[in-house]
Amino acid sequence: LDGSSPGEIWIAILGPDRQESVKLSLNGARQEVINGAVESALTLLERILRS
Repeated sequence: LDGSSPGEIWIAILGPDRQESVKLSLNGARQEVINGAVESALTLLERILRS
């Protein structure tokens, strides 16, 4: 997208009582960025579910 840096990722989770969003700036090859985004999204989801 115009104005976005490579590796700039937004993750958002929305539920009935809570919403969270996180902006990531990841470096590396395409697959490394994808893996980092997935890992971060799962970590955020786990944190929300445990709270």
